[in-house]
Amino acid sequence: MPEGSVVGTGKPSAHIPARIYNGFAYTVDPISGTTFSFASDRPLRWKSAPDAWVEGLWYWNWADFHLPVSTLDTVNRTITVPNLSKWNNNESPFVPGRPWFAYNLLEEITQPGEWYLDRASGILYLWPPDSFSSNSEVVVSLLAQALLNADSVSYMTFQDLTLEVSRQALLNITNGNHVTVSTLLLRNSGCIGGTVSGSNNLVTRCTLTGTGNSGLWFSGGDRSSLTPGNNQMNNCQFHHYGRTVCSNVFGVLLGGVGNIVRNNLFHHAPNGGLYFGGNDQLIELNEIHQVCQGSADAGAIYGDMDWGARGNLIRNNFIHNIRSNLETRDVNGIYLDEMIAGVRCEGNILYAIDGRGFLAHGGRDIGMRNNIIAKCGGGSASLRCSTGPPEIPGSIDCNL
Repeated sequence: MPEGSVVGTGKPSAHIPARIYNGFAYTVDPISGTTFSFASDRPLRWKSAPDAWVEGLWYWNWADFHLPVSTLDTVNRTITVPNLSKWNNNESPFVPGRPWFAYNLLEEITQPGEWYLDRASGILYLWPPDSFSSNSEVVVSLLAQALLNADSVSYMTFQDLTLEVSRQALLNITNGNHVTVSTLLLRNSGCIGGTVSGSNNLVTRCTLTGTGNSGLWFSGGDRSSLTPGNNQMNNCQFHHYGRTVCSNVFGVLLGGVGNIVRNNLFHHAPNGGLYFGGNDQLIELNEIHQVCQGSADAGAIYGDMDWGARGNLIRNNFIHNIRSNLETRDVNGIYLDEMIAGVRCEGNILYAIDGRGFLAHGGRDIGMRNNIIAKCGGGSASLRCSTGPPEIPGSIDCNL
């Protein structure tokens, strides 16, 4: 898909939820697996657009795909794409009522900050914002690798740096030992922010924003022996990530064994704040708000598909004001999905969430204790445990 950074913001054209239905149209009657119809007159003006793209949650409400437009039929009011989106190698045909929008359209430059890239001529068309001047920068990255790579390093500190404008990741520290990442500003990448893995590493006082996909992969430890990684992340801020993808993106993706994510702030993102897996992880004292804004079937803190994920503790977090821009209330505070097991949730405050405060879907040995849950539109908690023997039910007790 088209990718670039415009006047320092990194926002793609027409990807601002400022129009009707929070920036989305909705599919009408699909004609076939690769063709859907539209009701509005607006797409009629795109007939001559040479490189139009559409993004949408075409089949699943948690799977977002970008597809090029191959044909726009103004008589029958249909849009056809060359191939179906796929999830786990299964084709996903169009279904009615799904949110989508079109972009990379010169015809839709309607407000300052929007742009269009003509690939054939190499010309970038930009309607500059009011603050734009002769001293302003327009940046298009051609860098197809991470800015900083460090493999198997020990006792190093990366401090007071700004890493920005790569088409891939910004920072990759793999198999590090006693590495400190402090007061870094990570912004405007084409893909994720980066990776920090290994043991005894510290990420502190960093800010991440404007990434094309998720924020940081953070992992360490050995699951086969339950050897802890002893990595810590604290006092960081993650916001406005997932610029080009609205589903399955998170500020932090936590894996491995025995790591800590503490006292961080996550806000303003299309999907979740924090994804976790592994064992003996501690997630505490984080604040998460205004995430899950462009998705459904989502959670501010989310984990899934792992019956072996025992020993994880989610405690004393403040999760509030969780609402989707889509026409759905299926966004939740803490979402334990697809058989994840053995997770404890204690002392959390869950407030003003359109969906449920807690949602446990199919796992076992889930504990929710001493939490405060208020003003949640889908109810305080929903717990559906597994049914296979031996049955170990979850528990919900002493919550307000």
